[in-house]
Amino acid sequence: MTGSAHITQACLPDAQDPTAQWDSVVCRRQNGPPLRFKGIHLTRHARALPGGEVSIDLWRRKTPGFVVTVTDQTGPDASSHTTIDAVMQWLEDRCALRHGATDATTLAAILDHTPRQIAAHNALRELAGAAMDAWDRLLVRPS
Repeated sequence: MTGSAHITQACLPDAQDPTAQWDSVVCRRQNGPPLRFKGIHLTRHARALPGGEVSIDLWRRKTPGFVVTVTDQTGPDASSHTTIDAVMQWLEDRCALRHGATDATTLAAILDHTPRQIAAHNALRELAGAAMDAWDRLLVRPS
């Protein structure tokens, strides 16, 4: 799915629901052992690019929390968090720290990226924005 996906509070599976179909999931991580959990896939944001796909997936864990997975030119990565806000913060940090220009980036660092890396980075940032817009609606937030 490209673009945003909308999920309401009622769509979130309850860990106590005996009819929920929890999958055994294994996600690779770049800086650690594989992340293993029981979960339900909630959303996928993806874009095909020359040289591979860029994607962001969100899973609901049977134990409280969420897992977010990112696949881009650096390979797959996953992280587990207890709240959607923490998932969004991890994704923002990952985009800022590993991929692309910030206000403080030097011209030499920008020119060092290949056009394919730049396209993958831009696609990841666009997908991250769409994913976070969708995830912001996942849970009803107190007023």
